[in-house]
Amino acid sequence: MKILARQEITAAETLEILSKTEKNRDLVREQQICLDFLRKHLKFKEIKEFNHVKEELKGIKDFKEHQLDKLVEILPVTEEQVYALFSKERIKLEKDDVKKIIDLCTSVIKNGK
Repeated sequence: MKILARQEITAAETLEILSKTEKNRDLVREQQICLDFLRKHLKFKEIKEFNHVKEELKGIKDFKEHQLDKLVEILPVTEEQVYALFSKERIKLEKDDVKKIIDLCTSVIKNGK
């Protein structure tokens, strides 16, 4: 197999791709393990839901794409979780921004995503 390009994708996109692939052919062992894990642990089963929350988070602060993806995949509900996600990033989070992130993530979890 020849690699034509490399592109980062989210866990939600991975779930969608593997689910479509599974309908057309049998998955290799590693793909099946990944698909089973995503089905069990992923908070969003559809990319549309994932992107909706991502857009709401964009309104809080000017985050980079990979930062938004991590926030939506994890959905932090405590200050410690938010700070842990950004511990190796070069971004200054204000207390107000952290509170907005927590409020949004908490409401998403309570409303059943």
